Amino acid sequence: MEKLSLKFDTDKASKERLSKLEADLAVLKQKQKELSELWENEKNLMTRIRSIKEEVNLKLLRQPRVL
Repeated sequence: MEKLSLKFDTDKASKERLSKLEADLAVLKQKQKELSELWENEKNLMTRIRSIKEEVNLKLLRQPRVL
């Protein structure tokens, strides 16, 4: 919202503020991208761990029991 407002201002301070806001926005977008990638990787890892646990449990259930 502030960015939109500053686009129409022509004074030097407003232009500097707009430039800073755009730089801050770029940094935040990059951080969001990095965090999203990290989350996706962790989610995939948890899915793989769950799958391995299921495999182990199935093998244990199918294994003959010795009394």
